[in-house]
Amino acid sequence: MTLLDILPSLRGATRPRLDPNIWPLTTGVDEQGRITVGRVPLTDIADEYRTPAYVLDETDFRTRARRYRAALGQTEVVYAGKSLLTTAVARWAAEEGLGVDVCSAAELATALAGGVDPARIVMHGNAKTCDELRDA
Repeated sequence: MTLLDILPSLRGATRPRLDPNIWPLTTGVDEQGRITVGRVPLTDIADEYRTPAYVLDETDFRTRARRYRAALGQTEVVYAGKSLLTTAVARWAAEEGLGVDVCSAAELATALAGGVDPARIVMHGNAKTCDELRDA
């Protein structure tokens, strides 16, 4: 329950300010004053999945990837897997022409499972086992 649930008359006076540099591009506020991502109220996500929950906006990810690639020209753009790497995210990165950096065997396996071309995977970090170096 939020303050707006207790005092719904405040809804008109309390429109959230959403900085587009921080929030996903599809973030908005619905007619009930709820913050939405991709038109899905975050309160609905919290009700269904509890909190904390990671909310990924595929449209935002792909748009930003395209912007980086356009701004950097022929430079190899590599997604930092340490920020969040799932097979879906790896697939999005690959489909948008990004490489993926990984630092563990698990991240390497995730990137490969997501369809990232092995030639576009960057393995970094120290203290790698012989098996990790062989896999890389």
